[in-house]
Amino acid sequence: MYENFYSLNRKPFSLLPDAEFLFPSRKHKQAINLLDYGLMSQAGFIVISGDVGSGKTTLIRRYLKQDHPDVTVGLITNSGSTYGHLMMWVATALDVNHHGLDPVQLHEKLLEFLLDQYAKGKRTVLIVDEAQNLTVENLEHLRMMSNINNETDLIIQIILLGQPELLENLKKPELRQFVQRISVHYHLTPLSAIETALYIRHRLTIAGSSSEIFTHSGCAAVHYFTNGVPRLINLLCDVALVYGFSEDFSKIEAPTIIDVVLDRTETGLSPFTAIPPEWDRSRLETEILARYPSPEEIPAPSFPVAPAVVPAASGSPPAPEETPAPKETPASEAPSKPHPDVPLPAPEGEDRPLAPCQDEEPTHHGGTVVVATPPRRRRVLAGLWQGITGRQRR
Repeated sequence: MYENFYSLNRKPFSLLPDAEFLFPSRKHKQAINLLDYGLMSQAGFIVISGDVGSGKTTLIRRYLKQDHPDVTVGLITNSGSTYGHLMMWVATALDVNHHGLDPVQLHEKLLEFLLDQYAKGKRTVLIVDEAQNLTVENLEHLRMMSNINNETDLIIQIILLGQPELLENLKKPELRQFVQRISVHYHLTPLSAIETALYIRHRLTIAGSSSEIFTHSGCAAVHYFTNGVPRLINLLCDVALVYGFSEDFSKIEAPTIIDVVLDRTETGLSPFTAIPPEWDRSRLETEILARYPSPEEIPAPSFPVAPAVVPAASGSPPAPEETPAPKETPASEAPSKPHPDVPLPAPEGEDRPLAPCQDEEPTHHGGTVVVATPPRRRRVLAGLWQGITGRQRR
C-alpha cells in the first residue's frame, strides 16, 4: 500500500518472523553467540526465554535458514497436552511416520530414528517453540528422550523457546533433574530507547529506504508506547506508515504515532502503553520527548540522507493522480503543539475546544460537534485493525 510512496521494495515491519530483518542488538547478539556456542559445544538442553514479541522465533529462524548438512532439525510449535500428542508432534517435525502407533511404540521408533541419524554422522536438533505450554509431564518426557545421549556421544539436542512462564515451570521441584541438564540459558529483554531508533532504521534500510522516514520525535513516541518490544514496534510502525501515506506525510512524527495509538485504544484492543487520562496532547508529547535520548545520542545513519520520497529505482514513477507528492507535516502538528486530529480527554474541570483539521468536516449530532475522519484516511483505515488484530495473535 505505502511501499512506492516511501520508496520501499517491501514491507519493513511485517509481523511474520523473518531472519533477514534480524536486528543485532546487544542482547540479540549475545543470544546468537550463546545459541551457537551451545550447539557447537554439545549442550543437551538450550533455553531461550523472553516476553511475547521479544524476537525468540526470529532468532531461531536465523539458525534454520543456515545450511547444516550434518544436522537433522525438527521444529514444533504445538506440543499438545499429553505424552501421546507430544510424541506425535515430535515425529511429525522429524518426518517419522507415526500412524497406527501407540505412544510407547512411537517413543521406541523415535529412538531408532535418532540412532539411525547418528549412524549416518548426523545429530538431531529438536526445537520446541512456545515451550511455556509444555506440561511438567511432557518436560520430563523430553528429558527421558535425551537419555539416549551419553558421555561421549551427543545424539539429540533440544532447544526450548518460551515466555517467562517457562522459567516458572522449570523452578518446580519435580523438574530439578531437568534443570541440571540445561547447559545454556539466555533471557531476551526489550530494546533500549536508542536501540529502538536503530531497529526502526535497520528494518527500513533492509526494505530499501535511504532516508530517515521516522523522525526523532516519531522514534521517541514508538519507544514510549511499545517499551522496546520488537513485535509491538513492528505493529505500530506498520500502521503509522499507512497513516502517513493516507495524509501524504513524507515523515512520521510523534503526532502520527499518537493518532495510531488513540485510534487503537478506541477499539478496546490496544497492546500499547496506556495514556494517562489527565494528560492532554501537549503534555503527552512533552513527556515522550523528555524520556527519550537527545538526537545527538543516537548514532547517525551510515547512508547519505536522501529526500524522503523519490521514485522507486526498480519501477516507473507513480502517476501524480495515484501517488500525490509528499508534504511535510503541517506546523500545527509539530511535536511542540497539540495535534488537532484526535484530542486526548481534557483534565477534569477544564474544557478544551476542538478544531477540525484542514481537510476535516465537522459533523453535528444533537448539538455536539464531532470532528470527522478525512474521507481518504477513512477509506484507508477501513478494516485495518481487524486484519492486524488477527495477525498479531499468531
